[in-house]
Amino acid sequence: VLTGVEITDDQSLHRAAEALLDKGVQRVVISLGHDGAYAADRSGAGHHHGPASEVASVTGAGDALMAALVAAHLQELSLGRATRFALAAAAIAAASPHTIASDLTIEAISDLQQATAPPSKPGT
Repeated sequence: VLTGVEITDDQSLHRAAEALLDKGVQRVVISLGHDGAYAADRSGAGHHHGPASEVASVTGAGDALMAALVAAHLQELSLGRATRFALAAAAIAAASPHTIASDLTIEAISDLQQATAPPSKPGT
């Protein structure tokens, strides 16, 4: 436990993210498995859900999430957009029976987001 906080509910989830922010981490994304992810920075925090998908194997989904977070950061996406992008990547990876999803591309992630996401609010 990096933070000294055991995550058992929404309140402890928030405390764990705050503990990392207090240590100087600028962006925190905590994966919650099939429940999405919790993302926080000094401007705010929120729980994000990924697109619904059939799960063939979770092997590689966490790696896809992290890689997509890095790609989104390099594209200078907001934390909310980056987190939703990463969750879409994880959904594609989890839908594949293979360790490495052959259809996991930036275009596929964007297409999945467009096909499944409700209209977003400005700035999110």
